[in-house]
Amino acid sequence: MNQIIFIIILNLIFANQNKEKKELPPRFDFEKGINIGSVIPKTMSDEFYRPIADYEIEKIKQTAKNYIPKPVSDQDIIIFETSIGTFKGIFYNDKAPNHCLNFKKLANSGFYDGTKFHRVIPDFMIQSGDILSRDGKKTNDGTGNPGWTIDAEFNDIKHTRGILSMARSSSPNSAGSQFFICISPQPHLDGKYTAFGKITEKVGVIDHIVKTPTDDKNNPIVPVIIKKIRVINKDEL
Repeated sequence: MNQIIFIIILNLIFANQNKEKKELPPRFDFEKGINIGSVIPKTMSDEFYRPIADYEIEKIKQTAKNYIPKPVSDQDIIIFETSIGTFKGIFYNDKAPNHCLNFKKLANSGFYDGTKFHRVIPDFMIQSGDILSRDGKKTNDGTGNPGWTIDAEFNDIKHTRGILSMARSSSPNSAGSQFFICISPQPHLDGKYTAFGKITEKVGVIDHIVKTPTDDKNNPIVPVIIKKIRVINKDEL
């Protein structure tokens, strides 16, 4: 009898507390089912976080291949919108015209949307642009490409802080879509990798990206997502 009275008192206390709180939809309602939105973290339901299938990757690559961008202009601005902040950059079109046009083609076709910064190394650089970083298989991150390569355009631009440069394999003419941004001066890369742009606004965002916790292979445990990269003319801002 005492136990029943105790339970009734507890119920009355909780009922009064609930009146003072804003009612929220229950996570579990056995009559109506489960409120999925309150159970699954936002990052798992976001379109940029979910792994995409091979056929989706091929569709994105085909769209990029068929996309014809406008010629690169001195007025072009590169806008990087990421999951932790937005930063902007410019092209060095006079130094690496083919790389600049290739980057604009990939960016404005939507190829980079949803890709991750799959490799980050403190005091060195952050790397992205791999379409395979979207397939949910970390083992192949860093091996993807758009389906074509472009020849090297080595130049006299120094790999200083904020420089945008193309990643490649041991072959000089193997750049495709992957790029990296220097966190600090890297003179050993000068003349060996094609620098084609520079981050000019909100460069501090790259410092936050490079601090992403990683495993022992410099692969981020929870990578920063590129929501979109777009190249637009200053007059469109």
